[in-house]
Amino acid sequence: MTKEGKRNRSACATAGALDLIGDRWSLLILRDYIFKGARDYSQFIQMEEGISTNVLIARLKWLSEAGFLIKKPHPTNKKKFHYDITERGFDLIDTIMTLAEWSWKHLPVAFSPPEVKQMWGEDRDRFRAVCRERMEERSAGYLMGEGWEYPGAS
Repeated sequence: MTKEGKRNRSACATAGALDLIGDRWSLLILRDYIFKGARDYSQFIQMEEGISTNVLIARLKWLSEAGFLIKKPHPTNKKKFHYDITERGFDLIDTIMTLAEWSWKHLPVAFSPPEVKQMWGEDRDRFRAVCRERMEERSAGYLMGEGWEYPGAS
């Protein structure tokens, strides 16, 4: 089923994936979770692409309902929520990186840190393992209140 509860357009695997995550924000939200350490609304809204508040709320809700993220009560503020990524969400790391790789080749302004490009190009299994480890460290620091701060936060 698609986001709107309609049937998929076809049995094509690519079309089915796009029916789920083919909007312009879902992969960027997952990117910010995996690579930038975003865990709650206040961190996701800082996305450099400028997502609007209503779209962010809708996308976070959809990603939770579709099993890419898990919405949980915030550990220190019961009026807020934070998100954990599921295996289904983390499995999209290759998709995110393949899109980045295509951009490095075809878009002159595409940027990723050189060490990211190098590690992705040399050993994708190691890249995934390092990303998972860093992601889990950020989550642990965030949940334990160890002073972790979202990159770029003032």
